[in-house]
Amino acid sequence: TVSAVATGAELKCISGFSTANYLEQPYNSDLDFGTGDFSFSGWFKSSDSASKCLFHRGDGNGSGWGSGNLLQFETSGGLLKFQIYTSSFGSGSYGYYNTDLDDGIWHHVLGSRSGSTLSVYVDGVKGTDGVSTLDCSNTSATTVVGNRHYLSRPFNGSLALVRISATAPT
Repeated sequence: TVSAVATGAELKCISGFSTANYLEQPYNSDLDFGTGDFSFSGWFKSSDSASKCLFHRGDGNGSGWGSGNLLQFETSGGLLKFQIYTSSFGSGSYGYYNTDLDDGIWHHVLGSRSGSTLSVYVDGVKGTDGVSTLDCSNTSATTVVGNRHYLSRPFNGSLALVRISATAPT
């Protein structure tokens, strides 16, 4: 569903994500960042505390960027996590922001990797860093916005101005 972010606003947001409704981009070599810097940012609003995925890049076989690595940005258990994992979950790293963000108001979120540091910022406030040097390249990966690649964690909220970059902002 596309709607205004607020009554009378020209800026639009997307909502209504489900196992059948999400945004997906086929493989794009521009998103093969290797071990370099990159970032994901956007605005989100939600009032649902269940685990949900804002962004995911993987190949659908339990793996994602390079050598079974995947990237996802999700809320889970009160944390907003920016994760790079290997195909065996729990063996990767993540930066996180530990504040309940399911308050029904708009929040700006930024996840980045600069060098080996994974950082998360919400509304300009930095969370707790993680560390990852995993290779983020995979010629089989697709990118999903509003759900996880396995379609098991649809985002129950609204997203606006979502972008990914091959740089990490300073």
